[in-house]
Amino acid sequence: MDELTFFINQLEDEDFSVRLNAINMLGEFQDPRAVEPLLKLLSDDEWQIRNAAIEAIANIKDKSIVDTVANYLRADDANLRNAAMQALEKMGEDVLEPLCANLKDKDTDVRIFAANTLGNIKDEKAVPALIEAMNDEDENVFYAVVEALGRIGDKRALKELLNKLNEKDIWDRFVIITTLGSIGDETVVPELIKQLEFEELKIAVLEALSEIAFEGTLPIIVEIINTDEDFDVKVEALKALFNIVLKTYNFARIERNNILQNYLLENMDKVDFRSLTDFILEIFESQNNDLKDKILRILNWANVKFPIKPIVELLKIEELEEQAYELLIKQNDIPFESFKSVYESEDDIQIKALLIKSLAYYLDESIHEFIEDILNSNVPELVLAASEALMLHFSDISANDKLIDKLFNLLKNRDEEIRRAAKNVLIILAYTENVKSKLEKSINNSDIEIVKETIEIISISNCIDLVDNIIDLIDSEDAGIRLEVFKSLHYLSKIEMNKKKILEHPKADKIYEGIFDKNDDVKIEAIITLGSIGDDKAWNKLKDALFDSSFGYFRHYIVRAMKEFRDKDELVDVLIELMNTGVDIETKLTVINTFRDIGSSKPVEYLSDILFEEFEDDIKSEILLTIGALGSEGDVDYLIPFLEEDNWFLKNSAVLALSNIKDDEAKNSLIQVIENSDKVEDQIIVKNAIKSLQNYTDKDVVDELLKYISDVKYYFVIYETLYKIFNSDKSLINYALNVVQNNIIGLRFIISLCRELLVSEVKDKLIDIYHKTTLESIRFSIIYYLKVIEEDITPYCEVDNLDTKPLIKYICNKFRSA
Repeated sequence: MDELTFFINQLEDEDFSVRLNAINMLGEFQDPRAVEPLLKLLSDDEWQIRNAAIEAIANIKDKSIVDTVANYLRADDANLRNAAMQALEKMGEDVLEPLCANLKDKDTDVRIFAANTLGNIKDEKAVPALIEAMNDEDENVFYAVVEALGRIGDKRALKELLNKLNEKDIWDRFVIITTLGSIGDETVVPELIKQLEFEELKIAVLEALSEIAFEGTLPIIVEIINTDEDFDVKVEALKALFNIVLKTYNFARIERNNILQNYLLENMDKVDFRSLTDFILEIFESQNNDLKDKILRILNWANVKFPIKPIVELLKIEELEEQAYELLIKQNDIPFESFKSVYESEDDIQIKALLIKSLAYYLDESIHEFIEDILNSNVPELVLAASEALMLHFSDISANDKLIDKLFNLLKNRDEEIRRAAKNVLIILAYTENVKSKLEKSINNSDIEIVKETIEIISISNCIDLVDNIIDLIDSEDAGIRLEVFKSLHYLSKIEMNKKKILEHPKADKIYEGIFDKNDDVKIEAIITLGSIGDDKAWNKLKDALFDSSFGYFRHYIVRAMKEFRDKDELVDVLIELMNTGVDIETKLTVINTFRDIGSSKPVEYLSDILFEEFEDDIKSEILLTIGALGSEGDVDYLIPFLEEDNWFLKNSAVLALSNIKDDEAKNSLIQVIENSDKVEDQIIVKNAIKSLQNYTDKDVVDELLKYISDVKYYFVIYETLYKIFNSDKSLINYALNVVQNNIIGLRFIISLCRELLVSEVKDKLIDIYHKTTLESIRFSIIYYLKVIEEDITPYCEVDNLDTKPLIKYICNKFRSA
C-alpha cells in the first residue's frame, strides 16, 4: 500500500484527529486521485473536517479536478454546494472557464452558484461572461450576476448595467444601483441622480453616491438634507455627505488643493445645522457610534456651533472622546453662564476636568476667577485641569500674589501631575517680577523638594539672573539637589551667553569634577553637561574617563557627551579605538549612532568590516543605517544582502539605508522588495522602499510607483516620492500621463503634480485629455492646473449646461471673481 492509499483509507477512521491529519497530508501530496475521497467530506458533520477538505482540494490545484468539484454545485445538500463553492474560490483562475460555462447551465441553482463564485474570486477575466449572463430570464440569476459584477468592480460592465437600469422595473433596480456604487465610477452619477425621483430608490441611490464619493454631487445631497422630511432618507443623505467630504478632503490634502477644499466647505456651509440640531441629537442618542464619529468629524471640520450638553455626553464614549473634545473647544463663544450650568450639573470628575481644560480656548476673560477658584479645590483632577487651562490661557494671566502663592503651594502637593501642572504655569510666569522674587527666595528653602522644583523652573524659563544662585548649590550635601543643578547647567549651557556666565562663576571648576560624584545619577548628568560646555578642558576630562575602567558603566553616556565635539579631528579615531577594546551593546549602539551624526565617511570601512561579525540585531541595524548615511555607491554591496533577510527588522533597516545611496543594483533590489512584499502586512517596509526610490529618475521606478496609486495606504508616500523624481526630471511626467490615462485616480494624481511643479510642457496633452474625457473631476483638475500655469481658462468656462457640472461651474466662478 502506497502512502496516498494509506491516508485515503484513514479518511474513514473514527478518530477525529487521525482524519484531520490525513486530510492535511493529502493536500500536501497534491495528487488528483485524492480529490474524490476528499469531496465526500464536504458534507461531513464536523466543520473542521469540511474546512480542512476545502483547503486540501484547493491545494491540489489540478485543472483536471475542476469539473469534478464544479459538479457538486448541483448537489441537493446545501452545505455540500456551499463547500464546493468555497473550494472553487480557493482554486482561483483555474476554475474560471468551467464556471463561466456554468452560467449557461440549465439548472438555475448552478447558474446562481457559478455567478456567486465568480464574484468571490474577483477575476476580471470573468466579466464578459457575466455581462452576457445579465440577460438571464431568471430574476435570482440576474441578481447574482449583477452582485458578482459589483464585487469584481470592472468598469466594462457599466454600459450594460445602465441599459438594464432603464429597462428593469423599480424593484430590480436596487441591485443595479448598489452595483454601480460598488464599481464607483463618477460617469454613472447623472443616471443615478435621475433615480432620486423615485421615493423607493432614494436610500439606495444615496448609498451608491456615498460609495462613488464624487464631490460634484454635494449640492444635491445638501438639498436633500435640508428639505427631505423622511428621517431615514435624511440619515442616508448625511452619511453620503460625510463620506464624500471626508474621502474628498483626504484627497484634497494630497493634491494640496485649496480650491477643492473651499468647494467642500462652501457646500458644508449650506447645510442648515441649526435646523438639524434635534435630528443630529437623535442620532447622538442612538447606538451607531460610527455615524456619530462621522458627524463629529464633519462638525469639527466645518467649525459648526453646537449645544455643549450633548457634546459632553459624547465625551463619555471612549472612541468618541477625542472628536467630541475637539468640538467642545470650538464652542468657545457661548455665554459663560451656560458653560457653568453644564459644568455644575455634571457629576463625573473626569468629564468636569475635560470641561475645565476646554476653558483654555475660551474667549471670555471671566474664566480666570473661575479657574483660580478651582485651583483652591481639594480634588486633584480638577486642580490639574485648572492648571493646564491657565497655562494655555497664559497670555491673559495676571500674575497676582494670591495666584502665585497658590501655585507655589501646589509644588508641595503629593500628586506628581499636579506639581508638574503648577510648575508649568510658573515657568510661563517666570518673567514677572513677583514670580522671580519668589523663585529667588525658594531656591534657599529648607524643603529640598521645593528647591529642586525651583531649580527646574529657573532653568527651563531661562532666568539668567538666577543662574548664579543655581551654581552656588553645586556642592550641596543632597544628591537630588546636585542632580538638578547639573540638569540645569546642561540645559542652560546650550545658549552661548549662558555658557559664558556659567564658566565665569567662582565654583566653575566643580562642574568638571562632577564626573567623579559618588552618586551615579549625578555623575551621568555631569558627564552630559561637559558635552554641552564643550571646551578643551571638558574634552580632556571626557577622553580620560572614556578609557578609565572605573567608568565602564558610564561609557555610553561619555560617548553621547563627546558627540558634541564633532568638529574634533581625533573624535572618530578615539571612538574606533574604544570599539576595539570591547564594549557593551549600549555603548556600541551609541558609538555607531555618533558616527552617523558626525557625518564623516571615515568610519564606513571599519563598520563594513565588523558588520558580519556582530550577532545582535540592534547593532547590525545601526551599522546598516550608518553605512547608508555615510557610504557611497560601492558600499551598497554591504546592504543589499539584507533585503533578502527573513528578519523584518534588518530588512527594513537595509531599505532605509539604501535611501541615501543611488545605485542601479540597489534600485532593482528595492523594486523587488516592493513587488514581493505583502502590501497589507508589510506596509512599513513597502512605504520605506518607495521613499528610497526618490533618487532615481527613470521609467522603471515611475512604472513601479504608478502601480499602487489607487491604494489609499500609499497615496502620500508615492506623491512625495514622485514629486521629488519629477522635480529632478520633468520629462517623466509626460510618460506618467501615458501610463495612467485610463485611471481616474492616477490622472488626478499626476495632474496635481503638474500643477504643484508648474509643468507647462504637458499643457497640450492635458487640454487634449480635457476634450476627450467626460469626467467632471478630471476636467476640474485640468482647469485648475491651467489657471495655475497662467493659461486663459475662459474657453473652458463657456460650455453648455454649466449647471449640470457643479465643480466646473464653481471653479470658473471662483476664478472670474478673483
